[in-house]
Amino acid sequence: WVLKERVESEDEPSAPPPGLTLEDVKMTLEERVATWPEQWIKQGKREQLRHQAEVRFGARTAERLFAALRREDDPRRLDAIAEAVVRCETGDELLREAGRAMTGGLAAHPEP
Repeated sequence: WVLKERVESEDEPSAPPPGLTLEDVKMTLEERVATWPEQWIKQGKREQLRHQAEVRFGARTAERLFAALRREDDPRRLDAIAEAVVRCETGDELLREAGRAMTGGLAAHPEP
């Protein structure tokens, strides 16, 4: 279902620009396909964060977190949010920390 969701969420194809060759189309498609595994990994991370937040803080917090994470792609920020799921005491605290992470204000704890 993830592949179907990804394909359906892609922008609608438009008419190719004038002068575009078959080789150009092939290169564009290859570049696009090359990004899919990375996108799937990020989507999997977001799903995992949603699940962990639900187990720890309940469905309401998890859904609010997931809604905020839909556009987040930075692996470091996703890692910081994953750490916050473990570290935070309440769902409200998690949502605040996640908001800070997504605006660049929260970083994972440095190694000792």
